[in-house]
Amino acid sequence: MKKYVLFSPVGGHDPIASYHDGALLHICRCYRPEIVYLYMSKEMLIRSDYDNRYIGALEKLQEYLNYKIKKIEILKRDDLTEVQLFDVFYSDFENIIEGIKTQYPDYEILVNTSSGTPAMKNTLSIIAALSKNKITALQVSTPNKKENPKFDSPEKYDLKEYWKYNEDNTENFNNRCYEFTQENFLARIKKETIVQLIKAYDYHAAFTLAQDMREFLTDDAFALISAAKERILLNLSGVGQALNNTDYNIFPIQTAGRKREIFEYLLYLQVKQKQGNYADFIRGITPVILNILEVCLESKFNIDIKKYCVKTIKYKGKNYIEENGNIYDQKNKYLIKDSNDILRFGDLMYSISIDKLNADEEGIKIKEILEKAFNGSVKETFYGSAQVYPVLMEKTDDFELTDILERLRSVESNVRNVTAHQMVSVTDDWIVKKIHMSSNDIMNLLKRLAVKSGINIKSEYWNSYDEMNKMIEEKLNLNK
Repeated sequence: MKKYVLFSPVGGHDPIASYHDGALLHICRCYRPEIVYLYMSKEMLIRSDYDNRYIGALEKLQEYLNYKIKKIEILKRDDLTEVQLFDVFYSDFENIIEGIKTQYPDYEILVNTSSGTPAMKNTLSIIAALSKNKITALQVSTPNKKENPKFDSPEKYDLKEYWKYNEDNTENFNNRCYEFTQENFLARIKKETIVQLIKAYDYHAAFTLAQDMREFLTDDAFALISAAKERILLNLSGVGQALNNTDYNIFPIQTAGRKREIFEYLLYLQVKQKQGNYADFIRGITPVILNILEVCLESKFNIDIKKYCVKTIKYKGKNYIEENGNIYDQKNKYLIKDSNDILRFGDLMYSISIDKLNADEEGIKIKEILEKAFNGSVKETFYGSAQVYPVLMEKTDDFELTDILERLRSVESNVRNVTAHQMVSVTDDWIVKKIHMSSNDIMNLLKRLAVKSGINIKSEYWNSYDEMNKMIEEKLNLNK
């Protein structure tokens, strides 16, 4: 259930006039705010001090409706006489409302734009339209649908009589409150900015802006923006958490596992390439190439080269060996007591092992291939795509796959290594000059290799980020 706090200037028709509620009393009747702030100029304070008519009317309303206003605070402006000047109110109103939001963060703020002078009303309307917080601006129409006649004498105010003949004191009274339907102007600008950011795939900036205007976003919109931010970070579990209470699933590959991880990484690279972030794109291709090559070897030839490697973990400047979940000192071959910490925080690396290659027939064949590829010797060195390329190329009779492998190996040798180890300006023209292929050509090679490896990727899957962006844009409700 919503909780309300009302900020209301007090005007000449408050609390009751012409046998009906004034705007202040009518808003309290319809919304029943728990907290009420009454903003009074010098003239209204004189009336309040004379007969306590405003608080007295609110007390009668509480008794009549059997509801409780927890707090009524009068904001006294004893020196306020220039009530027709807009500049007088803007900073004052803005500071008051900001303080209310800070004090009551879980309450919806209502502002009365029908009481007070035209300058007060216009100021509140503008603040509601531009505020970084969600503010509900309320207008209360007059009972006769035109300006209230001013037959009542302020000096001869009998609250008891006015209350007695108040025609709104019936069960079937006419609710004359209207909420401004126009969206907060600043919120709309921020929503439009979010749309531009997601179109540029800048999900971190979009999420930061969404947090700043959380009150103006639907739960679905915020969840999707949160998921997009986690997705571009390749935090796939974070995506699931962001969408946990929704019906959305933004992953084209439904089954969790290595193939989904490879595909999502390829989409990440595609985003980098579309953004023109060519250095990150080029530097990022090596990990995914290795993973795709491994999947290709496993799916086509049932070969797992890691079977012929030792797991080396670098921890606090020292190297250790991992076997079956146990950690051993590489030099003395004894079990390390803090092995759990090493497993959790160490950097895991795989290194080719001659002993393991010699352990079975398949390993011996792989060793022969590697000896041929590396001038007659196999070094027990860090395992990477360089060791997998020759094995796969030797095994396959697929000419198209061989062509893809040769071209990607050229990319890694002539572009990726330079980008990773030298300070160079990486542009699409620079890539073309180096290898006679554009970044788009490289991305297409990666896509073809993924399909060749047996990952079931439909052509429309590659539009997944753009489809996600459209979904977010729809949930931002900019067309309403």
